[in-house]
Amino acid sequence: MSRWAVQWAGVAILALVFLAVFAFALDGCHGSPLEQPIPQPPATRRGVTAPVGPGDTPDPLLAAADVNAATSAYLDALEADRLKREADEALAQAQARASMAPAPPSTGSSGQRPSLAPGPCGGATNGADAYIARESGGDPAVHNAGGSGAYGCYQIMPATWASSCSDLGPLEGSSAQAQAACASRLPLSAWGG
Repeated sequence: MSRWAVQWAGVAILALVFLAVFAFALDGCHGSPLEQPIPQPPATRRGVTAPVGPGDTPDPLLAAADVNAATSAYLDALEADRLKREADEALAQAQARASMAPAPPSTGSSGQRPSLAPGPCGGATNGADAYIARESGGDPAVHNAGGSGAYGCYQIMPATWASSCSDLGPLEGSSAQAQAACASRLPLSAWGG
């Protein structure tokens, strides 16, 4: 059931409650003297006491105010729930984007870019080292878990290696240095950059 259907169902229920209370109030004004009303304690709403005891006539305006307050509270709760869901979705999307973004390149005291990758990986001259942590976690011998055939520090595809880096030897078992040399030949768009 859609969110709007739930909201309108809630509004319809509250409208029926309002009509029932209003009908009860009108019936109380024209009721038979033979009817015995059930004694009830006074109902307090927002500091106003509505008489509903024996011989008292409920005030239809107070009953309508109660229904309006209940409707307003219900709609406010629905809106707060919707806003919370939107905020949670926006936070999840921002966290996903942040985890996929490459680390910004930095320069050390020598003026050269240090490798951003953990372990033996690194050394590409085009900034591809920024993608190592995301692609392989710094493992030069890792195979792609999804079965695409991508391999090594930079998760280079076999077809890409064959067309751009075959002079460096075979992809499978290639050294971290050979992988860095191959990655240096490729555009950063190969990693979504």
